[in-house]
Amino acid sequence: MSTTALRIELLIVGFQASIWFVLFFANFEDFIYFYKSNALMIKDSGAVIVLFALAWSYSLGAMVDGVTATIEDPKSLLKKPRGYKDSSSMRLKYPEAYKELVASDFELRLLRSTSFNLILIGFSLLFEIGVSALMVVAFFGALFVGIAWYRRKNKANSRRASLYEKAEKLSSMPHSRQ
Repeated sequence: MSTTALRIELLIVGFQASIWFVLFFANFEDFIYFYKSNALMIKDSGAVIVLFALAWSYSLGAMVDGVTATIEDPKSLLKKPRGYKDSSSMRLKYPEAYKELVASDFELRLLRSTSFNLILIGFSLLFEIGVSALMVVAFFGALFVGIAWYRRKNKANSRRASLYEKAEKLSSMPHSRQ
């Protein structure tokens, strides 16, 4: 189930990123013209287009997730990858607690990437159509989602530390059930 959740998360982020990508790198009017002039071809090859859109969105979502993770922790580029303390023993000994941590991480990644995408959508709207109500909504949306991400991150880090502390105490007890 965790793998499925990750794929859905990256697809959501990728579809969000596709909006700013089209606005930044393809003239929106040309995009609409292409769609209108090729509507029959698009209708006939809808399944192929859907598969392409899914592959594109997943790839773009993974890229945005990586970029936002690097922005959040630039030092991570220089560190060797490792789990928070010993996540493998947490996963094996306390699977329910581990599932809670993983679900929390998915939520945080989605919020972080959504805020980033809304900022880029706002800038792309600014460059494409100028100052508009939609652009202001995108920037305020990014602000509110960013605040939600920050608050959720603090709560999740506190919860993570608490769960690992409890797991360590339980592991060090002489006759603990594992």
